[in-house]
Amino acid sequence: KVLYRYCPQCTASHKNIFYKRSAGPPPAFDAYGAMTCDWSSINNTFNSDFELYGSLEDLAAGSSNRWAFCEFLSGFGFPGRCGPSSRTYYQSSEYLGTCPTSIASYRDEVYWLLYDPQLPGEEF
Repeated sequence: KVLYRYCPQCTASHKNIFYKRSAGPPPAFDAYGAMTCDWSSINNTFNSDFELYGSLEDLAAGSSNRWAFCEFLSGFGFPGRCGPSSRTYYQSSEYLGTCPTSIASYRDEVYWLLYDPQLPGEEF
């Protein structure tokens, strides 16, 4: 399964982001906290535990089209300062009401979907 974030306010490179786990998350991994409050590398190592893709086509093509840069940022939500090829700013999404460590929410209109490419007819 893949977590899909759609952000209509974000720059073109960050409107669609597909977060694909290489293996199931460990029991100690707080996916909700990582996505909404504290984007961390704990149990979440870039291009080892997970990969990021900017389109459904890139996701289908596999690792040759995955994002190349990720900087984790405590107190900020997904995707921190990750980008297709370099550091990016002001694209993270935090939920200030549930995140005591956040100081700002750069993108507050985001939508999350679980995507399973193995389900028949599953498409966007």
